Amino acid sequence: MWSFIFYGLFLIGLILMIVAIVKNVARNYWLAGLIMYIVSFLGSWSIGLYLLVIPFVLWS
Repeated sequence: MWSFIFYGLFLIGLILMIVAIVKNVARNYWLAGLIMYIVSFLGSWSIGLYLLVIPFVLWS
């Protein structure tokens, strides 16, 4: 059950990141960053730390 939520949110975040980069819309950067922030806590300790870097890159 948790894996479906994790991979579903990860896929949505990945799609929003691609859309944000292509269209350069600031709202999509924040939304993708927020989703990846949540995904980083759903991931395990090792992959969660790697995924936690993505929101800070998107927000800066």
